[in-house]
Amino acid sequence: MAIWQVPLQIIKKNNASAWTYDTQLENCIKIISPILKKEESWSEDTEQYGDIESTCVEFIFDDNHEACEICIRIDVTTLKEKELDAIIDFINEVNGLILYNDKIFSAKKEVLIEIIDNSPSAKFYENPHKFLEGIEKSPIIDEY
Repeated sequence: MAIWQVPLQIIKKNNASAWTYDTQLENCIKIISPILKKEESWSEDTEQYGDIESTCVEFIFDDNHEACEICIRIDVTTLKEKELDAIIDFINEVNGLILYNDKIFSAKKEVLIEIIDNSPSAKFYENPHKFLEGIEKSPIIDEY
């Protein structure tokens, strides 16, 4: 994943189990597919909508191609409002929540914008030099 992408996982509101690729999920994909076109994935276990180097939604399947994980990458450098709206509509239609940095968020536009604005990806995009200087001063770096 690229530094300019904000990684999100979509989890179920009412159930901790994996997503099942069923008719409901298929119908929900119709919300994002006009905005994020289906593209060839690097993995045969992944169905991908949008460019992997930009904003995209990935459905990562188990070996039986039944259960899946839903991951979203948001490109802070090129994100368009229609992409953001389609992603929010998709999450709400599947009755999902956003998992980001071990915290759970509702799929509301103002919430997602705040996640993006406060992300390391946005900080890097705003000022790469300052961002990298901050990493160099990190106590985690000193441990290595």
